[in-house]
Parts: sequence; structure tokens; C-alpha cells
Amino acid sequence: MKGTFDWDDVGSWQALKELKHVDEKGNVVQGRCQYVDTENCIFLSDSQLIGAVGVKDLIIVATPDAILVCHKEKSEDVKKLATKLKNKAEFNSFL
Repeated sequence: MKGTFDWDDVGSWQALKELKHVDEKGNVVQGRCQYVDTENCIFLSDSQLIGAVGVKDLIIVATPDAILVCHKEKSEDVKKLATKLKNKAEFNSFL
């Protein structure tokens, strides 16, 4: 079935640069964020305010139940963290 909408398969954090506004320092922001002396970062927030000073090449995601901070070079390792957290939750459910 054909769709009448734009589509982009966002397969990585870097793909957000194609979909969102990028400022003159390479930062991408979605949600509430204020930053100073910050370059090449991605900020995503559902509700919380993200504040950053003097950081570079980070991905910072704030949701109501968690905050993720990782270096862009390690963004693929978020899967490892998710697995670790899942395993810990399963372990804690037995306690």
C-alpha cells in the first residue's frame, strides 16, 4: 500500500541530523534544552530540562523514567546497556 507521507528509516542517532534542525555548532535539540560552549551533541527530552556546559560529541536523552548519556562513538553500545538493565530487572523480580 502506498503512503502519502514522508518516510525516513531512522536507524541511528546520527540520522537525526537529517530530520531535525542542526545549529551552527552541530547540535541537534528536541525538547527542552539549554547549553553553553557545547558542540556536536544530540539532546532529546520528553519533559525534563537538559542543561549542558562545555560538552562535545554526546547524546543525552531524558525520559520520565531514565536519563541516557553516551558518547556518540559508543552509541551502538546502548544495546548492551539495555540488555544489562533488562537482565537486572529480571533478576530483581525474583527477589
